[in-house]
Amino acid sequence: MTRPEASRSDTGYSLPHFLPDGRRFLFFVAGPSGENGVHLGSLDSAETRHLLESRVTAQYAGGLLFHVEGGTLFAQPFDPDAGRVSGEPAALADGVGFNEITSNAHFSASDNGVLAFSSGGEEELQPTWYDRKGNAISTVGPPGAYDHPEISPDGKRLAIDRAEASGRDVWLVDLSRGTSTRLTFDPAFDWMPAWTSGGSRVSFVSDRGGIPDLFEKSASGVGEETLVFRAEGRKHHLVSSADGRFLAFQVTSERLGFTGPRQSGGETKSDVWAMPLFGDRKAFPVLQSQFAETDPRFSPDGKWLAYASDETGRREVYVQSFPTGSGKWQISTAGGSDPRWRKDGRELFYKSGRVLMSVPVSAGASFEAGAPAVLFDTKSGAHVYAVEPTGERFLILAPTGRTAPPLTVLLHGTAKLSSK
Repeated sequence: MTRPEASRSDTGYSLPHFLPDGRRFLFFVAGPSGENGVHLGSLDSAETRHLLESRVTAQYAGGLLFHVEGGTLFAQPFDPDAGRVSGEPAALADGVGFNEITSNAHFSASDNGVLAFSSGGEEELQPTWYDRKGNAISTVGPPGAYDHPEISPDGKRLAIDRAEASGRDVWLVDLSRGTSTRLTFDPAFDWMPAWTSGGSRVSFVSDRGGIPDLFEKSASGVGEETLVFRAEGRKHHLVSSADGRFLAFQVTSERLGFTGPRQSGGETKSDVWAMPLFGDRKAFPVLQSQFAETDPRFSPDGKWLAYASDETGRREVYVQSFPTGSGKWQISTAGGSDPRWRKDGRELFYKSGRVLMSVPVSAGASFEAGAPAVLFDTKSGAHVYAVEPTGERFLILAPTGRTAPPLTVLLHGTAKLSSK
């Protein structure tokens, strides 16, 4: 029913919603700013029409088009026969949750004017220090909807992304004082930070151009964000080498315009790419195969790359040399992902499910790995831990057990609006 529009640089279609005639439908188009948003399609024609610029999808009910911008629920008159909006949008409620990654909003509208919404329901997490036995030592800052913690090279600061009603941004936390400073302010999603240039700058992923691209900003907060790398496709899990010479990240190969193989069933899969931060800054593939390679991590000396791959049928952690790729060693033995190195390069950590594992390694002229050992059950998901430089403490985003926010129902939510 829909195909990518080269002229618009569309990157994805999702969340179709039929209109009352059962032939035409609303759907969401992800693409560059100014072209993404809600479109109108039809079973009877390949032509589509852009209705509304938005970062999340919309719903139709009772003659109105409902959509969320910046946490506010709006309604605007919409003629389903002509397929056109009219008039000005009216604000109905604030604090409505949305997720720009999935392009969804957390509300529902009915034909009789009843509305229901929630503030989002992202899990509340508390950054907490744990020792190697799994004992909680202390907390850092307030709880929140955090993700992707990264400790600075000197161990004094934490870069982390946090979701709020207005979106997701990168924050910096002073680990000794627990104070937080917001680093990014764009209404787009800014997340997955990585310390670069010895800790003086922070790189991160942002979808402000319609698709996730790589940006950076001074860790002092002074100055504007600058674009580091832009290409078609989704970039994930950004990481920097300790010497600041390379960035590594996940990509979806076919979306970058490359002809890498696909997984069985035609599903997209992840490859690992790297980009030098010197010279021509041309990105190149490090791991590109018919399997899904994820979670890249440079060794402290920059000569080895740890990563996860599903080449055995389940995800395991591996190490190979960088950038040549000569030699490969399997680290985990019973499933693994999300590897992290100790700062001296003599120990590698990873997650096996919720359990944090440790492996002694020797990464000099050649590579050797010992047997994995269990440290403790983190009771947390993926990409929610960081390793203190000495490897004696771990900062884990621990679930607080807070229940999901309640639903709010407006019985006469559209009473002040005239529907057609």
